[in-house]
Amino acid sequence: EEEPYTPLGNVAFPVTEEAGSAEEQQLRSFQDLLLRTFEPQPDLAMPISTPYPPPVCLPSAATLTIVEQPMKETRYRYKSESGSHGPLIGESSTPQRKTYPSVRLQNHDPGLPHRIRASLWLADREEPHVHRLTMKGRDEEDCCYVTVREDGRATFPSMSIVFQQKKTVADILYKRKREKCGGQPSPEEARRLLGEAKKEAAELNLNLVRIQFSAECCQDGVWRTLCCVYSNPVANSKAGKLKISKVNRTSGSCCGGDEVWILCEKINKKDIQIKFFEEDEETRVRTWEALASFAESDVHYQVAIIFRTPCYRDPQLQQEAKVKFQLLRKSDNEFSEPVEFTYLPSALTEDDGLAHKRRKLVSPSLEGPSSDPEGKFGPSLSSQEFQCAKALLTLDGRATDKRS
Repeated sequence: EEEPYTPLGNVAFPVTEEAGSAEEQQLRSFQDLLLRTFEPQPDLAMPISTPYPPPVCLPSAATLTIVEQPMKETRYRYKSESGSHGPLIGESSTPQRKTYPSVRLQNHDPGLPHRIRASLWLADREEPHVHRLTMKGRDEEDCCYVTVREDGRATFPSMSIVFQQKKTVADILYKRKREKCGGQPSPEEARRLLGEAKKEAAELNLNLVRIQFSAECCQDGVWRTLCCVYSNPVANSKAGKLKISKVNRTSGSCCGGDEVWILCEKINKKDIQIKFFEEDEETRVRTWEALASFAESDVHYQVAIIFRTPCYRDPQLQQEAKVKFQLLRKSDNEFSEPVEFTYLPSALTEDDGLAHKRRKLVSPSLEGPSSDPEGKFGPSLSSQEFQCAKALLTLDGRATDKRS
């Protein structure tokens, strides 16, 4: 398999120290002549570290489009794994035929050298990610370069995403902030930057990235960015799937507000939602959706959530309604298997509810203390308790008649 580019060879430089012999002086003169005569040409794919902040695209008519998107999921690897999990393949790959991420550059000057640079960026905003994108044999680089062919296409056949350990993320972000500020901040400024880096590291999603493909053109020996395009998000297949393990209740009032506890697989409290929905039984089209309400403090140890149910679309529900709810990850729109939930008609009013409870308590014993000798309806009432309960029921019935 051909390499996407050939690195520059070694270039001889003149000796700067004083030569001690005529032969060494003659050799130095010959080297000077070579350097003045043959000016090195720029390499089409010389590795350059990921810039921060990103370069600004120059005004150009060139356009860059993605021909083959990367696979939605791939196995991020650690540096020590050395690509043992295979390269990043294309979205349309099959077991019989592998494809790879590729782009096409159009409306560019074919007389100038062009290359495509691929690097990792955050999925939700235009900032470089801490993970690195490498190619086979070039594990020390943090981005990939491929020369544009005559037809304007460029394919990346051996890319891998190198996972940065969580304990190193804050240091990487801190170094970037220092470079952005000039490299030598004051002690007070350094503490502030370190605090910001730690906060960003805690919120950073390490299991989702996207690839920025940027087209570059070499003019006067300098590579300049023409345009760029972003791929679809690429998730880490090693990251845990969303799954609801246990639910403490599966029914509640159609008015919502019922507290529900669920146990689930490990989640990110800043990147999770709980969605209730109802589907048409025949077409499976969703006819209603609503989000449950909970705060980040209601997510416990990343494996438990306490939330309140949303109000059903019909608060005046007269009969039970079957719906479902599921976990939803906001960053990549991944969701768990749904769990069934039943909305019940709205509860009785407070007065009617009290009356209902009193009737339920008294009705088994209206005929006296001996009406339930076996205690099937609960503990038997004494004569005094029976008379008090009967009086309460009578008063409650009169109050109900007056309201009606």
